Amino acid sequence: SFLFGQLQLLAVPLKMTAPPDGYAGLDQTKFLEEVVVHVQLPGLTNVLGFFKAEVDGSILKARLLPGNFVVIATLPFKAMGDVLISVAKRFPAARVFQISNQKEVQVRISRTCSDEIDRVDAGRHDRDLERIMTLPRVERLME
Repeated sequence: SFLFGQLQLLAVPLKMTAPPDGYAGLDQTKFLEEVVVHVQLPGLTNVLGFFKAEVDGSILKARLLPGNFVVIATLPFKAMGDVLISVAKRFPAARVFQISNQKEVQVRISRTCSDEIDRVDAGRHDRDLERIMTLPRVERLME
């Protein structure tokens, strides 16, 4: 614990530069993530309205591109993860091509077995993970 105390002491100057409310005091539009998704859409006149109403209300911008591609702008971190989950639920066949010009994305998949019901579903979850691992360009980095 003495070592952690020393690390905390060394971190004081850095902590003083960060606002106490995190990103709340900053212009959060500078922290947008843009997700390029390939998805089959009905004929739309208001792309943003459709995505806000039908997919996730926290989507900030949506722009339709040729070839059934859509660029979705969202806040980063957990908010982006929630939007991606909503897109996956609404469009199971959708494919993410890029996130903020990054063509490779690391995804953490975790599971815990806290009760008997979870243990029963463990086999199904294992099969789901095996199916994910068969997708092109998917590789497992850690166990």
